[in-house]
Order: sequence, then C-alpha cells, then structure tokens
Amino acid sequence: MGRYTEQAKLAAVQEYCAGKAGLRDVAHRHDVDFSCLRQWVAAYQIHGV
Repeated sequence: MGRYTEQAKLAAVQEYCAGKAGLRDVAHRHDVDFSCLRQWVAAYQIHGV
C-alpha cells in the first residue's frame, strides 16, 4: 500500500486544478513531494478519477 490514500491524492490534485494555489504551494500544504504531485496531476488530466 502506498503512503498516500486515493482520497488524499485526489484532494491535492483537485485543489491545484481549481486554481486555488500553485503546484508548490499545494504540495507543501498537503505535505507531498512536488514531483509526486506533478505526476498525480498529469495522470489525472489524462485518465481522470
């Protein structure tokens, strides 16, 4: 099992996609590595939920 739940990943990705903050700010707020969040966002944009 991964370190982050699917719900935590989705919350971070949706916050970023909503334009509420930049990628680095969202990553910091959710205690996620910047590069991980960038990968999650890319996967979300391609595959959706």
